[in-house]
Amino acid sequence: MENFAAFLEKNGFEVSGIQKVNYHHQDIRFFHDQDREGAFLLKKHLTEFIQSVKTIKENNIKIINLSHKYPEAQKGLLEVWVDF
Repeated sequence: MENFAAFLEKNGFEVSGIQKVNYHHQDIRFFHDQDREGAFLLKKHLTEFIQSVKTIKENNIKIINLSHKYPEAQKGLLEVWVDF
């Protein structure tokens, strides 16, 4: 994840933290409709990075809109959940 965080920062994203969790999927979560485009851009970068590490199809990465569940979340916030 540290390598991925460095990769994201080189591509213009700000990484505010990394947490290790037990999760066996790949998804990107956003919390406001205006962040949808950023989530798809992040998906492109995540796919590029993961393919350098292991085989993954882009359609294996889900985009999840959590705006209805967390309307007070920070605008511009995206979460990446991956299983390396």
